[in-house]
Amino acid sequence: MTAFIISLDTNTIETLLRRSKRMPHFFAPLGNGAYFKSLGVPESNTHIMDWWDSKRLEVERPGDGRGTQKRTVDITCTPGQHFTGRTLWDTFQTLWAGWAIEEVSDASVKKLFPTPC
Repeated sequence: MTAFIISLDTNTIETLLRRSKRMPHFFAPLGNGAYFKSLGVPESNTHIMDWWDSKRLEVERPGDGRGTQKRTVDITCTPGQHFTGRTLWDTFQTLWAGWAIEEVSDASVKKLFPTPC
């Protein structure tokens, strides 16, 4: 599975959609579903999340020369302090968020990429 957490501009997302062999999965805060639909991303590949929502993913990564390795990660949407909108008429229509990505192993959870909001 290819997955992206959204902090990307429209041009970058469209480029990823054109270049990806498989349809990637996109993770974004509340209020962004219509945006991804307008770009042609299927709902099944769009994960719209509220603060503190978490999703567990199994991802495959290239191994050390011996095939692929499966990894399990939790993606958690974390609170962001910001207002939204580009005009006076569309403020507070979407949620701002940060993201925590944690690798889940048998014994522990390892933080891979906590992102600032």
